[in-house]
Amino acid sequence: MILVVLASGMGKRLNKKIPKCLVKIEDKTILERIIESSKNFKKIIVVGGYKSNLLKKIIKKFNKKNIILINNKDYKSTNMVESFFKSFKKIDQDVLITYSDIVYDSSLLEKMCNFKKDHLMLNSDWLKNWSLRMPLKKILLDAETIKTKENHITTIGQKIKKKLPRYQFMGLIRFNYKNLKKIKNYYIKVKNKKIDFTSFLNLLIQNKILKIEFQKTKKYWFEIDTKKDLSVASNFFKVEK
Repeated sequence: MILVVLASGMGKRLNKKIPKCLVKIEDKTILERIIESSKNFKKIIVVGGYKSNLLKKIIKKFNKKNIILINNKDYKSTNMVESFFKSFKKIDQDVLITYSDIVYDSSLLEKMCNFKKDHLMLNSDWLKNWSLRMPLKKILLDAETIKTKENHITTIGQKIKKKLPRYQFMGLIRFNYKNLKKIKNYYIKVKNKKIDFTSFLNLLIQNKILKIEFQKTKKYWFEIDTKKDLSVASNFFKVEK
């Protein structure tokens, strides 16, 4: 199993002049937390972009030959789907993708590795932490709908109209190796290098390119977009200590 960390973004809303994944939560960067949770992977591919040279310093600290850094030089004009496909030639088995602006319970990666289907991890306890991040009016604007039927996802990434969804997508994706070529061919057909990953997943589902299942969890998950998000996550880890 290969882990791909999508780490090309900037932390604009955090007012940081470093890659977003290098923001520290307590004493560790987000990237360090992700790599520390990834001990059982054959290979870890970190796809950088903005100031990717700074990512090298973190990777070197681990002194592991199985961590590869790839640079998305077009990070300013592309999005995470393009970053993922920059790693395509280095992937030779099933892959688990993680966004790099999230922190989560490390056991979730093992749980996803053990579940063999193409799937996403969904959080069913998301509203508790989101209520600490922002008021309800903003949650209605910022969160996205997810509709499911039996064991698979039917719609993802649409704007909320009235009712808050039961789940939120966590930014953790598993693809089987046998389906990657089909997924890439569809991405080329879409002809949109700025498409975000959630919208791309929804296109895969709606156009029946891929049947995507899901696992659900109540374990902790924080998305770091703003200074408030950083404060909420930091307070959680202070209590955990």
